[in-house]
Amino acid sequence: MENKEELLKAASRLAELGTRIIVEKFVSIYRHILDRNGVNPNSPVREGNVEERLNLDIRKEFIETVSLYCRKPEILGGGETNKQSFKRFAAEGLGIMCRGDGAASWNKKELAELGFRELSFVLGWAGRLAKTGDKKPKNGTFEHKEGFGDFKGKKTEDVNTKKETLQPANLDDSLAMLAKSINKNRM
Repeated sequence: MENKEELLKAASRLAELGTRIIVEKFVSIYRHILDRNGVNPNSPVREGNVEERLNLDIRKEFIETVSLYCRKPEILGGGETNKQSFKRFAAEGLGIMCRGDGAASWNKKELAELGFRELSFVLGWAGRLAKTGDKKPKNGTFEHKEGFGDFKGKKTEDVNTKKETLQPANLDDSLAMLAKSINKNRM
């Protein structure tokens, strides 16, 4: 695998160009292609020609699939905004140019030369780093919503029972609370 720092920078640049929903669509397409070809990006590297052949086959299939989605965005579902965002991310983010006749080419050399393992790494991290896609406030910047994605021992109220419960701050606390709950139910 190439320098991981460079791959993370590439993932960060991709994440800036799309929302998490859009980037995850590309991640999902890529993972589906890997699964269909019986390829695990974490498996040991195969010998010379086999690895290179896999890289070419997977790259070609990924470009063809993205081209299909760009030509027929109704397959994606979602609103018109998502369809346009998908096409824009394919063109600007990945550099995949889709023509009306079905042909497609990868114009971004930085990504086109990556092997399937590296591209899987970049797309996976881009999906993790991408914005959630929340509506922008009037000042034009995204704001962190309190309580979204950060469980740090906050008290919450169960709407059904009106009981206050404590959410665990970490895995150890979660396991301790689970063990205490199990022991309480045994008695």
